[in-house]
Amino acid sequence: MLDLAYGAPVAAWVAARIPHVGDAARFGPCAAIGFVRGHALCAGAVFTNYRGHDIELSFAAADPRWARRGSLRAVFHYPFRQLGCVRVTAVTGRANARARRLTAGLGFTLEGVIRHGLDGRDDALVFGMLREECRWLAPD
Repeated sequence: MLDLAYGAPVAAWVAARIPHVGDAARFGPCAAIGFVRGHALCAGAVFTNYRGHDIELSFAAADPRWARRGSLRAVFHYPFRQLGCVRVTAVTGRANARARRLTAGLGFTLEGVIRHGLDGRDDALVFGMLREECRWLAPD
C-alpha cells in the first residue's frame, strides 16, 4: 500500500536524486507529491515553473512499484484538473536513458533538443504532454 506525502521533504528527496538539480532550492517555488511505502519515500513528483497553461514536472523514483494507476492519476490530476493546465513539460538529459524511458512510457512526446542545455555538457530533451493526451486522468 502506498501513502501520499507532500511539500518540501518530497522536493528535497527528488532533488537529491536528479544530478543536475541536487538541491531543492534550485526548484524555486514548487509543489510536490510523494509516494511512501512503509516509512520511506519511494517516488516523488515536483511541479515548478507554473505559467498558467503549462507547468514543469521533475520526477524521481527508487522503487518501480509506485507506478500504479491511482498514483499516476494523483500525479496528473494536480496540473491538469486542479490547476487547469493544458500541458505539462518534462526536461531530462540525453544521457539519462532510464528517465527518457519513464517519460515516454508515461505518455510524454519528445518535442525538442536543447544542445548542451542540461548542464553545459549533456543535451536537454524537452518532452510535453497535453491534457487531451493524458491517459492517467479519471474520466470527467
